[in-house]
Amino acid sequence: MKYWITILLTAVAMNASAQLTDTVEWEKLVQFESERKGPHLSAPKNLNTLHYDVKYHRMEWEVSPLVRYIGGAVTTYFVPQTTGFNQIYFDLHTAMAVSAVQYHGTSCTFSQLPSSELLVTLPATLPVGVLDSLTISYGGVPPTTGFGSYATQNVCSNTVPAMWTLSEPYGARDWWPCKQDLNDKADSIDIYITTPSAYKGVANGVLMSQTVSGANTIYHWRHRHPIPAYLVAIAVSDYSVHSATLSLSGGSIPMVNYLYPCSGTSGTTINNNLQPIMQLFINLFGNYPFTNEKYGHAQFGWGGGMEHTTVSFMGGFSHLLLAHELAHQWFGDKITCGSWADIWLNEGFATYLEGMTYENGLGGGASVWASWKQSKINNVTSLASGSVWVDDTTSVSRIFSSRLSYDKGALLLHMLRWKLGDTNFFQGVRNYLNDLALAYGYAKTPQLKAHLEAVSGQNLDEFFADWYYGQGYPTYTVQWSQNGSQMLTVQLFQTPSHASVSFFNIPVPVRFNGASKNRTLVFDPTTNGQTFTEQLDFTVTSVEFDPDRWLCAKSSIVLPVELTELSASWDGKAVQVKWATATETDNRGFEIQRMSEYGAPANNWETIGWKDGQGTSQTPAYYQWPDERPMPGMNYYRLRQLDFDGSEEFSMVVSVEARLPTRQVPGAGRGLKLFPNPTRQEVWVEWPAAVENAELELYDVHGRLMLRQRWQEPLQRRQLLLGELPGGVYAVVLRAGGQVWMERLVRR
Repeated sequence: MKYWITILLTAVAMNASAQLTDTVEWEKLVQFESERKGPHLSAPKNLNTLHYDVKYHRMEWEVSPLVRYIGGAVTTYFVPQTTGFNQIYFDLHTAMAVSAVQYHGTSCTFSQLPSSELLVTLPATLPVGVLDSLTISYGGVPPTTGFGSYATQNVCSNTVPAMWTLSEPYGARDWWPCKQDLNDKADSIDIYITTPSAYKGVANGVLMSQTVSGANTIYHWRHRHPIPAYLVAIAVSDYSVHSATLSLSGGSIPMVNYLYPCSGTSGTTINNNLQPIMQLFINLFGNYPFTNEKYGHAQFGWGGGMEHTTVSFMGGFSHLLLAHELAHQWFGDKITCGSWADIWLNEGFATYLEGMTYENGLGGGASVWASWKQSKINNVTSLASGSVWVDDTTSVSRIFSSRLSYDKGALLLHMLRWKLGDTNFFQGVRNYLNDLALAYGYAKTPQLKAHLEAVSGQNLDEFFADWYYGQGYPTYTVQWSQNGSQMLTVQLFQTPSHASVSFFNIPVPVRFNGASKNRTLVFDPTTNGQTFTEQLDFTVTSVEFDPDRWLCAKSSIVLPVELTELSASWDGKAVQVKWATATETDNRGFEIQRMSEYGAPANNWETIGWKDGQGTSQTPAYYQWPDERPMPGMNYYRLRQLDFDGSEEFSMVVSVEARLPTRQVPGAGRGLKLFPNPTRQEVWVEWPAAVENAELELYDVHGRLMLRQRWQEPLQRRQLLLGELPGGVYAVVLRAGGQVWMERLVRR
């Protein structure tokens, strides 16, 4: 049909070969993180460890990559926070056997509880606010509750022994006595690793000394920044050590790489690849947080990586993995998520910064940045549900969902940047990182939100309600037309994928292309089906929804319609839908479709009628369809035109309010009565006075007719059997004598 021009949305191609290697690495990372974190038993918050503040740990461990065993002592300095402090709890798995607890040379009584807690009874009640300490001696074979809490494995084709730790999220207690909740950081630590001299030991911070002691070597590492228990890490193997200095604007950073003998990547190559990434992050977010110590990598036996403070454990050295783990030094290590429900503050940022390296020309060009964004959108929108906020922190696989915590978290940041603008977004994030109350501590989502609001002056309550707490994403339908004077009319519809969000509020960019020019318009709809007009100075030939991929959304076909008339009006008895055409080509006919606003308006259309077309004709044609059964309130209408060859196109949408005479039955107390309500299988509908020649109907929240009963004889009660209808809210409608009664029904 020639007067309808169908234009499909253009999409960014996703075959960027430059990203192939990093895509493989990303898939390995996702698989690795779900595997290594998924099997951990969830650890509920330990209220028993809230009564003291950890200041310092001295960890003295004897380990060997040849034997799965750890033994040694941990001395903890702490400050009591409550009165009557005569006991102290630590998180420690029962597989770790405690041999002694010493308090200033005095042996303390202790017990290891089935809850994986160590309870120490102190020889006296300690005063509040006074620094004190004790030493726990222990040893054992760490449990296999995860793929990495404490691991020993032969690497390099089974020829080189290796061991490493990886404690996120609940694994620190598997191998050392700690306080592993996200509410306290040790201000500093010293780690002493005693291991056979054939191997080298690596840990957080700066290597202070290595001392030969018989057949062993003791490696002393010192870290003088606050650190949570899950980021404390050690690794031992036959490493080759590559030390260098990264020269960056504003200073230099010591760089140390611990590589397996079989590593196919040299330390020089790693540093050369990392240097521009480090410089980019410094330019965007400020100095590397641990400049006075080091940054480095230690190879370990898993694909993917883990962002231990100052030393990321790496299964490979791709561009993506280097960027992702380095980003965590700012987002995860300098500021750590204050609860696992807020893990996106770690993983969402690291994922987004990984993508931003592509945006800035590192690791690929503009096409890689575009395909990276599209791949995240595709992953998030592959399922209808899911929030960035973690609603179940007892499920470790949910905490580390690659689709939600990583990709949707990254897109949430991308949309914040779009909404606030680059200046406000980056300044707000820098202020968040430099907040003295948060830096080198913990943060939760409202604290990031507050900084972004302070800089931008925008209220982000609804944004975070939709995109952080809410589930799903919107699917947009953009319908447009342009008249002879090049006036553009655009109507925007969205369908949320999940009932937790009724409408996603975010500016929507649409690019309109002409033969020699284009213009991107940004619409800011506040209601579904909102109409916008814009005067252009060119004829539109093609349309792109969200051309730069700012939104976590899907989109439908964008269809301009050139009807000479399309309207809907209420005459008191029916909605009259009228339209006209100037010419028609191969037109089989029109479906008349309706969408009611009863419940939450959504882009769900019901076909209510059909009109034959004129085939091929040069004569103007006029059409009319009466909708005699509209729902009370606003009703939306559109036409679906079908050609004889099977092609289809849609019109613009028109709307009208149907003011039906909804009332109670004469003599009734409250009108319709439904019982039981809520119900599971059936419901009785009763009205106070008998009616005849009537209909009883059941509509879903989208205005679709689900059930209908008709009768002639006078009745005062009918039963509706709900059959296989899904649970939800429905409208029960009684029509009789030109009047309508309605009541709300809930099916469990």
